[in-house]
Amino acid sequence: MLCDSGVTHHMFNHRMFLANIRDTYLEVSWGDSSLSWSLGLGPTIGMSYYSASINAATMPCVVSSRTEDALLVPDCSRNLASVPRFSQQGHDVRMIEGCSSEKRGLLLRDTKIFVPFCFESHTGYYLMPWYPPPAYATFVKLPDQRFD
Repeated sequence: MLCDSGVTHHMFNHRMFLANIRDTYLEVSWGDSSLSWSLGLGPTIGMSYYSASINAATMPCVVSSRTEDALLVPDCSRNLASVPRFSQQGHDVRMIEGCSSEKRGLLLRDTKIFVPFCFESHTGYYLMPWYPPPAYATFVKLPDQRFD
């Protein structure tokens, strides 16, 4: 997910990244003056990686914003993470030039949980690891079954 300081909402091109989506039609204007429309609004849901501190090893986790902060925009070419939205929510976004690359990322509000960013050298963009959420079946415990 590309970290963008110019977008007001997180934006996804597929509904699998939004939980409890509701129909919302908002005009989205891009930096090149072109326009798109959102089809929905909802909380983000996905898989990412985090560490318990800035220098610790990373582990997978399911992440949800629990607030309606993401738009479904099907013609969005890349999923976008809103840096201003992270800041408004009280998270510490670390993308400063002087900061070493292993310390660039998102420090979650009131915690020591750190989500590292990757730097895409050929574009100069920072990317936040973001993958589709696990299927519901992953969390369902089936009763023990015997087959004779």
